[in-house]
Amino acid sequence: MENLPYYINLAFELTTILTVFLFYKAAGNSKKVLVVVLVWMAIQTLISVTGFYTIQKVFLPAFYYW
Repeated sequence: MENLPYYINLAFELTTILTVFLFYKAAGNSKKVLVVVLVWMAIQTLISVTGFYTIQKVFLPAFYYW
């Protein structure tokens, strides 16, 4: 992933921000929904940083081993 052009990361970040913003607007500007989405994104970020999603040589999904 380090050798991707900068605009790929930029496009992903902008798409993520736009998605969160549109979801917030669609939920009627609900701060509770915004907090839930941001917390969920933080949890997914922490899980991905640990390498959880890169485990490929197992028969069962990785969450069975946690």
